[in-house]
Amino acid sequence: MSVKTILAPITAHTQAQSTLETAFLVARRFGSHVVGLHVRPAFKKQNLDVIMELAALSTSSPALREAFGSPVQLQDRDTLAAQELFERTCRYKDVRIANRPFQPSGISAAFKEIVGDGPEAIAEQARVFDLVVASQPKSDPGHILREILRSVLFHSGRPVLSVPALAPISVGDSVLIAWNRSALSARAAAIARRYFEHAKRVGVLTVRAEHGKGPTAQELVEYLSWHGIDATLIEAELGQRRLGDVILDQAAAFGADLLVMGAYSQSPFRESLTRGVTNYILSHAKISVLMTH
Repeated sequence: MSVKTILAPITAHTQAQSTLETAFLVARRFGSHVVGLHVRPAFKKQNLDVIMELAALSTSSPALREAFGSPVQLQDRDTLAAQELFERTCRYKDVRIANRPFQPSGISAAFKEIVGDGPEAIAEQARVFDLVVASQPKSDPGHILREILRSVLFHSGRPVLSVPALAPISVGDSVLIAWNRSALSARAAAIARRYFEHAKRVGVLTVRAEHGKGPTAQELVEYLSWHGIDATLIEAELGQRRLGDVILDQAAAFGADLLVMGAYSQSPFRESLTRGVTNYILSHAKISVLMTH
């Protein structure tokens, strides 16, 4: 099974360009259709009251009309910017615009706007896509990028490819799977096999100090071999270091352009208290990270 549909949320954020470019990069591997999704927030009653007041004032005051714009302009400004970014990136990457499958199949894209609560609405839309590509929350003052990732991971049933601020030149050529024997890492490994089975190099990383019940990393290597994947076993020591640092250092040493791992073995709140590995990876990774929950 391959990746035929990809959802790429477009937020009012500087990393939106990287999100789209990476989505198209993955799409070219599989001949996928990419939907650039912009969520326009639904106005609550108090917000609507303010807009109506602005509308009344702007009608009578040219200065206010110029400063604030009309209510429609206030609602549509972010949507127009998102659509312009989407269409510009499609032209730059030579991607066809299409709303339905066509023959011969190949990479295509479409822009979609919906109204709703941002992260929750994105997670709901993601349920009918093979993969979600979203920005890593390294520079995220409003925490919107982190909330999108969490919402999709917990509420969509779909894997997330989190991508850095600068679009990579490759995704899935060299894959490192972080294995801790858990059901979460098993699900992530299955996703990696299904989505990136044509990788040139695959590594399975185990950190010796991690304690868990279940198959060893060597057994995962043997499992992958039944699917025609020749994976390399990598064993690392934790010592006095953070687990996230060990994983990222091993990914760099392996030359990985994709890290695969299970996400949030604890709740996001508990992770924030215990400085969990998922939050750390999301905040410090320099490569794309494929996560599933």
